Amino acid sequence: MGEAFNYAEAFESLDLASVKADIVDLMTTSQDWWPADYGHYGPLFIRMAWHSAGTYRTGDGRGGAGSGTQRFAPLNSWAGDAAHVGPEPEGAPIEQQGLGWKNSFGTGKGGDTITSGIEGAWTLTPTTWDNSFFDTLFGYEWKPTKSPAGAHQWAPKAGAGSDAVPDAHDPAEMHAPMMTTAGRRTGSIPNGPGRSPPTSL
Repeated sequence: MGEAFNYAEAFESLDLASVKADIVDLMTTSQDWWPADYGHYGPLFIRMAWHSAGTYRTGDGRGGAGSGTQRFAPLNSWAGDAAHVGPEPEGAPIEQQGLGWKNSFGTGKGGDTITSGIEGAWTLTPTTWDNSFFDTLFGYEWKPTKSPAGAHQWAPKAGAGSDAVPDAHDPAEMHAPMMTTAGRRTGSIPNGPGRSPPTSL
C-alpha cells in the first residue's frame, strides 16, 4: 500500500454498519460446498483459529495462528493432523487444493463430514458466545462413552438431555450434549455441587 497509506484515514472512511452487515451475511449464508454447522460459520472460524494456534511450537517458535498456514507444509505434517483424510493440498488435484483434504465418505460434507471422531456439541447454543457450556457441564451427571469412531467422550447419564442440543445440519433433529477430555489419555470432568466424580477415561 505504500508509505503514504494512512490506515486511520482509511478506517474512518469505512461505512462500519455496512461492513458489519456484510460480515453477518457472510457468516450466516451457508454454502453447499461447505455447509455451515448450525447455519453459522462462526464456530468453524473459532475452531480453526484454535487449532491453528495449537500448532505453535515453543522449541523452535514455528507454527501458530499468525499466518494461517495450518493446512500447508510443514505444519500439516506435524503431530495432531492425523485426522485429515485424502492427500495433503500439495498432492491433491487442482480442484481439491482450495479446500485441502478431500473426504470421500458420502457427500463428503455436512452430515457426512469425517472428523477426529469426537462427535456432538457441548452447549445447547453452539452459535452463541455465552456461558451455557458451564450450565451444561454442571447440569448433568456424566458417564464415559465412546463416539462411533471410538473417541473417548462423556455423555449425560441415564439418557438425560437427549433432546437438548440441535443437530448441526438438521434443526428438526435433537441430540444429547457431549463433553470431551480431548488431548488427554485420562481425565475427568470437574464435579459440581452434589456431583459424583466421573470415572477416569
